[in-house]
Amino acid sequence: MPEYNHKVIQHSAGEYVNGMSHTNGIGSFWALLKRDYYGTFHHFSNKHIIRYIGKFATRQNRRDQSTMTQINQAIINS
Repeated sequence: MPEYNHKVIQHSAGEYVNGMSHTNGIGSFWALLKRDYYGTFHHFSNKHIIRYIGKFATRQNRRDQSTMTQINQAIINS
């Protein structure tokens, strides 16, 4: 599993970018998740919302991989 270096952006201080750190990525993630919600699922039950978000996050994190690579990784990880 990749390791991520968490950075903080202080909007209250008028900061929106700090070097390579910004909030565009997470904003894009939530926008795409909402589009998936309305276009595919139409409803997320509270009971399973973490599963929906996890599935979407996995798809986003692997979007640059080929289908066969994704399938092979799913088999290895199961």
